[in-house]
Amino acid sequence: MYVPRELEEEVRKYLGGREYIFIEGARQVGKSTLMKELYREIREEKAG
Repeated sequence: MYVPRELEEEVRKYLGGREYIFIEGARQVGKSTLMKELYREIREEKAG
């Protein structure tokens, strides 16, 4: 089950740009899950 994070909207602002997005944090706080979810959503948007 994915729980949206506050950081998600901040990351979305930079997705279309040319800058790198660097996410750092403690272990098991959802960094990879956040990126996987954003990737899934973007892939669905481009497909549909």
